Amino acid sequence: MKKLNLLLLSVLAAATYSYGQYFQLSVGGGYAWPGLTNTTTVKGFQPLLSNSIADVNNVLDPANASVIDFVNSTSYGHFTGTDNTYSDTAGSKSTVHGSYASGANITIAASYRINPYISVGLNFNYLWGNTISSSQLYGNSVTATLGPNTMVTQKTHATGLSVMPSVTAFAAPARWKVKPYVRFSINLPLAGSVEHDIHVESPSALLNTTHLTSDLKVKTESQFSLGFNGGLGVMYQPIPLISIWGEVTGTYLNVAAKTSTLTEYVIDGRNLTTGATTHADRIAGTGQLPGIITALGGTNAPLTQYSRVIEYVNELNSESNTTDYGKQRDKTGAHNGQAGYVDESKNHQLQRPYAPFSNFGLSVGISINMSKKIFQDPLGKKAKAEAEKK
Repeated sequence: MKKLNLLLLSVLAAATYSYGQYFQLSVGGGYAWPGLTNTTTVKGFQPLLSNSIADVNNVLDPANASVIDFVNSTSYGHFTGTDNTYSDTAGSKSTVHGSYASGANITIAASYRINPYISVGLNFNYLWGNTISSSQLYGNSVTATLGPNTMVTQKTHATGLSVMPSVTAFAAPARWKVKPYVRFSINLPLAGSVEHDIHVESPSALLNTTHLTSDLKVKTESQFSLGFNGGLGVMYQPIPLISIWGEVTGTYLNVAAKTSTLTEYVIDGRNLTTGATTHADRIAGTGQLPGIITALGGTNAPLTQYSRVIEYVNELNSESNTTDYGKQRDKTGAHNGQAGYVDESKNHQLQRPYAPFSNFGLSVGISINMSKKIFQDPLGKKAKAEAEKK
């Protein structure tokens, strides 16, 4: 029995030495596209649309914006009836499809080769997402407020770091230099954000008195999300120390939004008659709004927390900090905490959206193989010489 155990230990030791359990440090990069079937939609922010000059303050308040799908559209029509219903008479509309995970990425990974066929690792992937854009032209639908031919342009992109625990299976014995493999990973976003840039160009705003431009930036952060990543590739090992690899990758991931914060909101105006200009920072409440807005009762008071920050929740109800269920607003804050009013000092709560981060891509890279045996013969010259003697 002792001899049998000794023999088994000897065989195991020889196998370990021959097959070379070792660590790998890898670095690679690649590019990804939205996916084989590009059907997902991207969310954006639409300012309040109204053709009533009395609504000018509501139009300028970002709390009244809506979260909608990105679309490219042109609109020609008018508001009708006592409920101010909009009727479109001509134009076009197309939904923008895409994924925030399309773009360039870099991966740094540490892995351990258990045997010639199985490896486990931890991959860190950083994404520089492509910019996704959309535009909406409002021809003659908001002539009294934003004015005819108002153009709303939105651009959005994502950056982020993910960690991916992985298992890789190789379909080749240790002695082969070319090794096909398949990899499966769990995708866990660690950090990152989605940025929105919104530009509103109104050449004849406020009853054709002012050339008005507005620029807003919104940063959306995510909460814990879980997805999957996989790869099908080939690894080439010219010498024991180095491996070169390339793979086709695929990711399935939808990221849950946590908050959206308005980080910039400026309004610039130029009087079409006198040429006088104004500049207002709506977040800080500094500068000056066009005179006609002031004449209509508009003020450049600093935006409240409710107007600046959206907090996304899974369920909205009558207790939520929103006007969706009958609560009123008092921007002075005098009614904060009182029944029937939203709390202007707290976040505006909305239903949680999900951002698409699925993709399909290509990656290439290089790995450094590390073990005592490899460091003794990193170029494989000793092993080659011994093989030639045989």
